Formats: sequence, structure tokens, C-alpha cells
Amino acid sequence: MFLSGVFFPVFLMPEWLQDIVKWLPLTPIVDGIRLIITENASLASLLPELGLIAVWIVGIYALAFKVFRWE
Repeated sequence: MFLSGVFFPVFLMPEWLQDIVKWLPLTPIVDGIRLIITENASLASLLPELGLIAVWIVGIYALAFKVFRWE
């Protein structure tokens, strides 16, 4: 939560950390909510954020499917 821009703005972080933070799963969620609240953004304008969230969902699901076993 500290790195995804919930408590501290991402633009105040060092440049190398900003490159890492933009790929965390909570960052597009926070950015999307912030854009909806402050700029009245539509879902169509949030396609990059929704795409990154979808990539995380598919990736985590594939990892869980591969690793988890009922044994």
C-alpha cells in the first residue's frame, strides 16, 4: 500500500522505484479510483488500468492452478 500510491504519491518516489511501482497490482486500482473520483473518468478511459489488472488476475490464477493441489 505504501508503494502503490495509496498513502504517498508515486511521483515523489525515486525514478527507479517508480518503474517498479507502476507494475504492482494495487497501483492501477488506486489510479483508476482516483481518476474516477477526481476527473470523472469513464471505464473506456481506464482501459490501461483494467488491462493491467486483468493480466495480474490471469497470471495469479495460472500460478495458483499450477501450484495448488488437494493432497
